[in-house]
Amino acid sequence: MTLSRPRRLTHQLLESRRLLAGLAEEMPTMSTALASGAQPVAAVVGAESPSFNDITPVSFQQAEMDHSSDMLMPHTSQSLLDLVPLQDADAVALQSGDWSNSAIWQDGQKPAAGDKVLIAEGIHVAFDAQLTLPLHWIRVDGQLSWRTDMDTTMMVETLAVTGTGELQIGTVTQPIQPDVTAEILIDTTGGVIDQATDPTLLGRGLISHGSTEIHGAVKTSRAVSQADIAAGQTQLVLADAVTGWRVGDQLLIPGTSTDRTLQVNQYDQADAVNARFHDDVVTIAAIDGNLVTLESGTAWEHVRPVGDTFTVDELSLYVINLTRNIVIRSSDATVPNQQRGHVMIMHNPNADIAYAQFKDLGRSDKREIVDDPVVNVDGSPGNGDNPRGRYGLHLHMIGATSYNGTKAELTGNVVWGTPGWGIVQHDSYAVLRDNVVFDVVGAGIVSENGNEIGEWIGNTVVKITGDLKNNFDDEAFLNGQRGPRFDLGFTGSGYWVQGGGFGLLMQDNVAASINGAGFDLVHHTDGLQHVETLPVSLIYDPAVRQRYIDAGITTFTPNNVPMRGMVGVEVYNAYRGIHTWLHNRDSDDQEGAFTFGLRTAHDIKSVISDYTIWGVVNGVHNFYSSLMRYEDGLVIGNIDSPVAFQRSTQGNNSKGVGVSHNEGDSNRIDFHGLRVEGFQYGFQTFIPHNDSSNNLNRLSISSIDQATFSHVSKAFVASTKGTGTPFSELFDIGQINTIGVAGLAATPTFSDTSRGGLSMDFHADVGAEYVGYAWDFDNDGQFDDGIGADITHTYLSPGTYTVGLQVWDSSARTATTTRTISVSEQPTGNVLIDPNFTGPANSKTTRDDGWTARDFLIQNNTAVIDPANGWGQGVIYQIITDSNRLTGAVDFQFDYRRISSEGGAKMMVSVFGVDDYFGIEQYKIDRTPIRSEGIIEAPHYRQLVHANMASTSQGQWESVEFNVDVEQGFKYYFVRFAFDRHRVHNGDTVGVRNVALAGAAPMIVPALADQGVRPAFAIAAAKEDFSEPQQLTMVARTLGEGDITLPVNTGSSERTTEVDAIHTEPGALDDERRRLDQSMLDELLGELEQDGV
Repeated sequence: MTLSRPRRLTHQLLESRRLLAGLAEEMPTMSTALASGAQPVAAVVGAESPSFNDITPVSFQQAEMDHSSDMLMPHTSQSLLDLVPLQDADAVALQSGDWSNSAIWQDGQKPAAGDKVLIAEGIHVAFDAQLTLPLHWIRVDGQLSWRTDMDTTMMVETLAVTGTGELQIGTVTQPIQPDVTAEILIDTTGGVIDQATDPTLLGRGLISHGSTEIHGAVKTSRAVSQADIAAGQTQLVLADAVTGWRVGDQLLIPGTSTDRTLQVNQYDQADAVNARFHDDVVTIAAIDGNLVTLESGTAWEHVRPVGDTFTVDELSLYVINLTRNIVIRSSDATVPNQQRGHVMIMHNPNADIAYAQFKDLGRSDKREIVDDPVVNVDGSPGNGDNPRGRYGLHLHMIGATSYNGTKAELTGNVVWGTPGWGIVQHDSYAVLRDNVVFDVVGAGIVSENGNEIGEWIGNTVVKITGDLKNNFDDEAFLNGQRGPRFDLGFTGSGYWVQGGGFGLLMQDNVAASINGAGFDLVHHTDGLQHVETLPVSLIYDPAVRQRYIDAGITTFTPNNVPMRGMVGVEVYNAYRGIHTWLHNRDSDDQEGAFTFGLRTAHDIKSVISDYTIWGVVNGVHNFYSSLMRYEDGLVIGNIDSPVAFQRSTQGNNSKGVGVSHNEGDSNRIDFHGLRVEGFQYGFQTFIPHNDSSNNLNRLSISSIDQATFSHVSKAFVASTKGTGTPFSELFDIGQINTIGVAGLAATPTFSDTSRGGLSMDFHADVGAEYVGYAWDFDNDGQFDDGIGADITHTYLSPGTYTVGLQVWDSSARTATTTRTISVSEQPTGNVLIDPNFTGPANSKTTRDDGWTARDFLIQNNTAVIDPANGWGQGVIYQIITDSNRLTGAVDFQFDYRRISSEGGAKMMVSVFGVDDYFGIEQYKIDRTPIRSEGIIEAPHYRQLVHANMASTSQGQWESVEFNVDVEQGFKYYFVRFAFDRHRVHNGDTVGVRNVALAGAAPMIVPALADQGVRPAFAIAAAKEDFSEPQQLTMVARTLGEGDITLPVNTGSSERTTEVDAIHTEPGALDDERRRLDQSMLDELLGELEQDGV
């Protein structure tokens, strides 16, 4: 536009002031002084205002430079300032006052259509106009407020509030009055956004970097209908009185049934008229207390099912008010998505937004792949065809560093009609309360980054649709472009919770008419988490937080800790109720561990309680998740016609199961107080990675108790693959009730064999679709002494004992049997698996499955270092479940040969006894042997053997034996040989064979000495000083060659000694031996690091 002479002069003056601001920037001391002397923002509209010359240059300089060093995302802050450059302003407010007062504007001219408006710092303008012609942009460095007692309309393409600015559309004490409306129209008439002037596509919307306060008239967001609603009904009776509902308000009644006959290509047409989910949008004609009369009748019926395990009053039919008297919307809802407006509150937690409607906004389209401006997350060039971050209501990186910090608050708002996500909390601390999201694509309410903290309470999301081309297709995420571009939440989730809710309290939230899951709790999506680590201070559970602190760990990954809390949630008329993805993957059991990140051993479970799910085809699905507890849940499919089982090509999306899990990777999950009706199968049992032949880890146990099943063909099913997978032994079943389910259970039988010592192995004969097994070893009539078809029990003394077995079948019917057994003490043989190295080694850590090796080969019944490795850091080890079978004196022996032409090579042998479980305090996926096995830091463990072995005579095998007292024994033993700094050349070799860990036979040294026989083993105990952790080392003899010498480590010094024999009775060294603590492990790790292991 052509500027008049006065405005041209003003632009010259502004440019001069920008030059002065630049001078101030080069002189920090002067800039600080100017800043400290700046006038405060005027607070009273109509007060005497400063002249143009009173606007100091530093005001402009501060606004331009605000957040220029923002470490979170400086380019976004600068991008905003670049959109609204000071020198381009056409209309500048020189005084505080009403917008309609010409006197406050430069040269007395109010802003006109197409103008670029500046409200400078120190200036307060109150908006009191009806602008039907659009402004180009408004830049608020000062304060822009709204009159609360009159109707107002503003049309603007970009409303930008800078870091020094304040936006105020009503306050908590003076909201926009109920009988008036404040409307902001984001102008869409400009067509395609010009990337030459807006390269990040940030503009066209309300973007606030400053303080934001928006308060409309208070309204009850959702109410409950007293009764079912028939099609054509014109009156609603609410259960309780409501606040702020008025004639003309639009109400939303979520559907209670989905047309599941529709094909995907029919969804768009059906959704346009709410014919898929059967949602009703109606208008209030009259209201009298809790009686609401509608302008026209409802299009669909809204009814609740009737079943055996619940009353109809447990299911709520919600009526939601969509109307607010503050409206921010795109001026034309029919333009292409990439021409719509958006709302972003960024980098400033001072945001309090309440009772406003955000309609027809958002440019990020979740039906399409993200395509960011300039460059995508995966490094590919970006064209900006579908940028992320342009949502209906977006809290963008306002900070999530402390629960004591300032939090943004969103209360009672409505987000209606966005192509990609409704309310988005991104890298922010916020409280979302009583908000409504309706008719959006991808997900309703989203925590985007994975580090979000705060509270989501009483929110409601309805009609959330998804990507129609990749509906429920995991492969589209894992192997397509979405995963690498961190393009999540596209299938139609009610609540997408990246980070799994570790810092979010989720309470009384409702999801209805959902294409996917009502709640997607995503700690980590197959290795593509966005936030790698967070400070330990953000772990909400104090017990888990203390575990990290005690271990000296300062950061954590969200997928390894429990959620803050999830209670009272409701999902209805959806595909699925609750879906967890890699949730709380502590994986301290090390049994087929599938997890990522820094882990600390803990057994603290996420708790989901008081959940209600109905009108779904799958109630709860746990995907690669562990350490969870579900309490008091109701899951309903279709009671009149139970949902038939149908396995999807994506196993994550099967139908017809009330509660399901991916098979082999979800465990340690408990269900208490569960009711399931209306599915072919009620509950899918858990299937660990390993089968019964491998002595399953008992700490992978999942359980169900106080459960009732009705309107199901079978209460339990082992697999959704339909392959006849046997039921898991690791399933603890408590009190189960079934209604109308035929029984199958027959009387069980079991066998018993001695395992050595006083330990007995019990095996239940599997049959009749047995689901669970429980044992009674103390003859008290309670089957609470162990579970699983195969189990080991160790008795305290020989004798005759009564053993009982209880089983459950797939119909939750039970049968029991008891019989007596005789127990006598038996010799305990070698507990190691494949001690002579006859089979191949595993490549990954397993338990009770033989040897695991790295840079080792097994050949000719010997484990030898792999010569192809060059400089070797080899390790070979195994973990054995012993269940306290070995007690007292135990022998550990092996043959080894170690030849090193260069010298300095080391072979280290270690044996640990471990109780409880294998935990991980500091876990690094590297080649450091003791760490890469994820060993130790269990609550109870003891290092039994630790020795550095010297080189043997050229080509000779040597036999080594240790005798240790394991006292009452251990659940597990860990045996490990490690070799480092070994250059394989010139015939060098390292080998181990004939390894044994077995009960020791009594030894009488004097008798051997009298016969002139030198013993084949000895123990050297450095008894000079036991105030520090000690290492017991040994003396060996060469086969047929006589004695050799080996180093004896006394803690701080090393000496060489030759010992024929030291005889000790079992337990004689108890006073000297103690359990190793964390300091011992730290010392060991330190030695390894110093040695370059």
